Amino acid sequence: MKLMRSLLVATAVSVLASVSGAFAQGELRIGLGDDPGSLDPAMNASFVGRVSLQSVCDKLVDIDPKGNVIPMLAKSWAWSADGKGLTFQLRENVVYHDGEAFDAESVRYNLDRFLTLQGSRRRPELVLIDKMEVKSKYEIHLDLKEPSVSFLVNLTDRAGMMVSRKAVESMSPADFGAKPVCAGPYSVVEYKPQQALTVTKFPRHWRTGEFHFDRLVFAAVPDSNIRLLNLRAGSLDLIEQVAPSSLPSIERDPALKIAVGEQPAFTVIFFNLTGPNANPDFAKHAAVREAFSMAIDRKALNDVVFGGRYFAGNQPFPPGSFWYNEDFPVRPR
Repeated sequence: MKLMRSLLVATAVSVLASVSGAFAQGELRIGLGDDPGSLDPAMNASFVGRVSLQSVCDKLVDIDPKGNVIPMLAKSWAWSADGKGLTFQLRENVVYHDGEAFDAESVRYNLDRFLTLQGSRRRPELVLIDKMEVKSKYEIHLDLKEPSVSFLVNLTDRAGMMVSRKAVESMSPADFGAKPVCAGPYSVVEYKPQQALTVTKFPRHWRTGEFHFDRLVFAAVPDSNIRLLNLRAGSLDLIEQVAPSSLPSIERDPALKIAVGEQPAFTVIFFNLTGPNANPDFAKHAAVREAFSMAIDRKALNDVVFGGRYFAGNQPFPPGSFWYNEDFPVRPR
């Protein structure tokens, strides 16, 4: 089935609300809008899962607030002249939570697992890999089938999260999905689906001094009003996805603080172009899809649904982003 993105309604700017008072001793309690699902990076498919796994599983490369790819487990990389060869120089003296060493062979195993594991959600993100060659203990070379501007960025997400081969091969898929063994700053203590994920600081992490909480608790609280009530009551220290209608009362509360930033989050409508239930008018005629998009009053949606707090957009990036294309402004209804 082929899907085509046709409409982006709004880009979020208000992201978090946090208590400005004292946190529980050594523990940060975070209210998330959903349950993360499987914690195996190969199988995870939720936004909340990505947020949770960021603290557990380091990636080959990371991304900074401005969208730049920066080193993580790979300390450097180089592209071949034809854009189809990518060589990573890996960080030394990195260990997984079970003490297993991280090296080039581990990277090869992880990428191969993402590509071949039945049901892997990462395969589409890595399918351009043609061959992999371990050059030395801390160097690996990837040959791609064709040049790709997005391949490296894919490795800043779950496709770049490395896990211990020993743990994968000694645990059942269900057990590994509940307690993955990665190389991140925190290791999983307990995961209760639909309730909470608890992680503890990993003392052998290569950047352990940069992480200041001993424990993190990610609580699944789907109702935004209940998340806010728990924040006000002190049972949570931080929450995400604050409802725009709640922002005025939060702004008047001296005990709460709002963190605001331009985020590449969006609401989107997809068209099914080739699936068995595809509508032929939408599938065959671009003008019909364009008319549908032009019939949407983005400003009205932003004002009524989101309290005017967001950008009305038609791209997955907000104005001011390096990736925002000014040649395609939002057209009026």
